[in-house]
Amino acid sequence: MRACCLKAIAIPVFTCALLGTGCESPTRPTASAANQPVTLGTLGAAQSGGLTPAELRERGWSCRVTPVGSTACSPPGRGLPVLGAPEDRPPSYLVHVFDTATSEYLGFGRMIRTDLYQGQTCPSTGKDYTHLPLIGYYECFNPAGD
Repeated sequence: MRACCLKAIAIPVFTCALLGTGCESPTRPTASAANQPVTLGTLGAAQSGGLTPAELRERGWSCRVTPVGSTACSPPGRGLPVLGAPEDRPPSYLVHVFDTATSEYLGFGRMIRTDLYQGQTCPSTGKDYTHLPLIGYYECFNPAGD
């Protein structure tokens, strides 16, 4: 996907993917897949396009397909943010984004809970993170290759 299009999908990707609107439920890993550790090598492979969302699901990741044609995935045990910003939500998320049709790795989003965000700038844009009030996070989308 072209870099110009990535900015246009970043906010809808996270809003749709993380709210679960029009998204599929994450699948449960098989016993053998669940025993495969997620290492820095696994994360590196995901970032380089070496693993697909289907392979990540098999390893226990939570992945949701969004209405805008992308798939957002979060490492095992993390899940994805939910609507309503509950009090017990995690302080941050790292969500990997793929093109659903091709499984091409598009990049990743860093998310920081609203009460912990302190004006950090997004490395890929040089601007502030984008506020997502419905889920209680600020996010920065980092396209692949940046």
